[in-house]
Amino acid sequence: MSRCTWTSTCTALITAGLRLRGVDVLTAQDDGRRHVPDNVLLDRAADLLRVLFSQDEDLLAEATRRQREGIAFAGVVYGYRRPRLVLTS
Repeated sequence: MSRCTWTSTCTALITAGLRLRGVDVLTAQDDGRRHVPDNVLLDRAADLLRVLFSQDEDLLAEATRRQREGIAFAGVVYGYRRPRLVLTS
């Protein structure tokens, strides 16, 4: 079973879809860490041996900084967030 920790910017629909497919998803909200800094989320994911999924560019920047400085973390999966198309009549 895959294990993943998600940041608070990820949608409930994606979370539900992954859970239906057997992925062990732990959201930041479920873990009581909805409003914590990115560095804390990365550390928590590493403590839990989970990859962190995010659509937050700031978290991606923190992961990049850590990688460049040789600071260990479990891993990040970044999902580009497309702008929403709003149709009006």
